[in-house]
Amino acid sequence: MTMAPAKVVQAGIWRVMIPALLALSPLSAQQTREEYFDARNVPLVRGLLEKGDYDTCLRACAIAIERGQPSPEWPVMRLAALSELGRDDEALAAAEEAMTTHGESLRFLMARHRLAQSLGRKDLADQTLRTVNELARKLPAKDRTGADLIALGRAALAAGADAKKV
Repeated sequence: MTMAPAKVVQAGIWRVMIPALLALSPLSAQQTREEYFDARNVPLVRGLLEKGDYDTCLRACAIAIERGQPSPEWPVMRLAALSELGRDDEALAAAEEAMTTHGESLRFLMARHRLAQSLGRKDLADQTLRTVNELARKLPAKDRTGADLIALGRAALAAGADAKKV
């Protein structure tokens, strides 16, 4: 990312240089372009999914995945849209393809588990729960996000844990 030239501001007797980066959004200064793209576009595409505009959602997800966007939400939404359209074989293929880039995302893994369950693929659902369990053991509690905790709770319920204890 190229920066604009620094601005020089006269403040009393002091000359202060303010990098052009400060003139940009604080979000831009703290995030990469990819993260910024995800932060702005994931909610919009999620809205399309929730409205039932599955084809547009799929096109947006395909663009984001092709760009290599880091958010696991793109393949999660892609799986949901494909499933809603009844394109089960394509959804399974997309789930396997996304394992290479998002195989350590608990949120993605639980989306894969839901897909496998909905298609009656007990073998894939069980394998996915085992993967979630392995990842949970590796991920220190202090490093777990809210989304991770939700995914782990859903995994525990799927594995047969008592709902009152989860």
